[in-house]
Amino acid sequence: MATNVVSIATLPRDCSDKSAWNELVSRQKDFRLLSLRIAPDAFGSTYAREQQFTWDVWENRLTNVQATTFVAVLGGLNQTTESHDGPGVKEILQRGWLGQLVLIRMKQDDRAKLSASQSPWTALKGGETSEDALAHYHLNGMFVVPSARKQGIARKLVEHALIRTRPGGSITQKYTVIIWAKNEAARRTFESCGFKVIGEEMHQSGSREQPRRELALMMEHGRSS
Repeated sequence: MATNVVSIATLPRDCSDKSAWNELVSRQKDFRLLSLRIAPDAFGSTYAREQQFTWDVWENRLTNVQATTFVAVLGGLNQTTESHDGPGVKEILQRGWLGQLVLIRMKQDDRAKLSASQSPWTALKGGETSEDALAHYHLNGMFVVPSARKQGIARKLVEHALIRTRPGGSITQKYTVIIWAKNEAARRTFESCGFKVIGEEMHQSGSREQPRRELALMMEHGRSS
């Protein structure tokens, strides 16, 4: 794939155009399932598991106030794409999606539950996030389509997420991500964005028929204001 202009869009949590909203939910569902199908070794979850999810589960991934989904799209975007109106959502839908990243705001009680053995989604309680002295964001579900790799898109997604959640005032923040130790490309990407390995754990992944033991790394981006 030739180098082209790539923009990062923030998916809205609702939309006044019901038809466009339903298409957006379907699009992010399809893209997630595509990532699990193409790169099964890159995730703790599986295609077989998530293809069984109901519509409500997929819709909640967009509406949950603790989660923000970013997608890398081909071409430039108008500023209205981040609004909740139909035209903005439709512009996102008209573009080819090249990558995706979900940023999850962890509540204080949820932080200890982060593990390669458990989806961060299961720890979310929903509801408004409180203004803790420490804002903890967890990056999840990073994926770039094979034809668009080695163009810096993954790094662009991460950097965009960091910039969009930079707090003001006295609030400090940290960002975490869990990757497989063997995924050297992912590790290089996160290290180039300022992440450092702070821990590791063994995790059993794969299907019941073909289980495998994997070493997972917890990485963290500093606590700065």
